[in-house]
Amino acid sequence: MARAVRNFLKAQQVQAPVELYSDWLSVGHVDEFLTFVPTSDQKGFRLLLASPSACLKLFQEKKEEGYGEAAQFDGLKHQAKRSINEMLADRHLQRDNLHAQVNMVVLGKYLGIPKPYGPIINGRCCLEEKVQSLLEPLGLHCIFIDDYLSYHELQGEIHCGTNVRRKPFPFKWWNMVP
Repeated sequence: MARAVRNFLKAQQVQAPVELYSDWLSVGHVDEFLTFVPTSDQKGFRLLLASPSACLKLFQEKKEEGYGEAAQFDGLKHQAKRSINEMLADRHLQRDNLHAQVNMVVLGKYLGIPKPYGPIINGRCCLEEKVQSLLEPLGLHCIFIDDYLSYHELQGEIHCGTNVRRKPFPFKWWNMVP
């Protein structure tokens, strides 16, 4: 974080700045691996964080259920398919986690999420199904959008091609007393 920005945030005295390191990413933006979504509980929001280990755990569960041959990118013309078995055996993939990002656009209770093209099990993408099972109980609606050729191949995702008009908070946060 630039020193001027850090000093400005500290001077607000509302909350100490939280520094998140994203220099390990090729783009370097923090929204490549985390985002905030609204909820209707007392807190009013949740922080979503990309979890490559949760994805690998899901793939391991699906393998143990007998779906090891289900393939990532099934139905995508310009991408080689990779089975769950192949992905779990690929130590470089596990180390690098190249395909694991949270990179969506939040539109109130609606989430525009890049279509993951995960392994199809019982006619459904197991990655989409898992994300929905985690987010829909919070009152959120998951909409998976095919952006593979238009953005993902060009090192971007859904939020790179969108512009959201945000509604400001009803209270003046800068008047808060620490």
